[in-house]
Amino acid sequence: MEVWIDYIGVWVGGLIFDQDGKILLLKRGLKSKNRIWYWSMPWWKLEFGETLENALKREIKEELDIDVELEDLLWIKQTIFDQHWINVLYVVKVIGGVIKNVEKNYGKCDEISRFDLDNLPDFITSNALFAIDTYKIFKNIE
Repeated sequence: MEVWIDYIGVWVGGLIFDQDGKILLLKRGLKSKNRIWYWSMPWWKLEFGETLENALKREIKEELDIDVELEDLLWIKQTIFDQHWINVLYVVKVIGGVIKNVEKNYGKCDEISRFDLDNLPDFITSNALFAIDTYKIFKNIE
């Protein structure tokens, strides 16, 4: 049986902000599942028996070596076409550690960088842009 095709997949992601209010974006590598080099928010597949919150904190610690606090639930989206999945996105704040690209040697993430909300990089995913726009509306930021 295959996730997304034979059963629903659940992803949890984070719109991660550092202590300076900059957003953390990842440029995925060629060995990542989606094999695109666009800037994106980090997303992880939920493991059986794991809460959304614990999965997000665990994955961020494993892949970025930082501790975070979940501030807000930004959205829950369902996608159905040739695959079926649920995306849950949180607004996350860095509370400790130094950001490291732990996945670089595995080719999953080529680069991690921080950006001002009004100075985003080129080649950012439409999903990330939609999330940032949703966040701006949610926080009443122009």
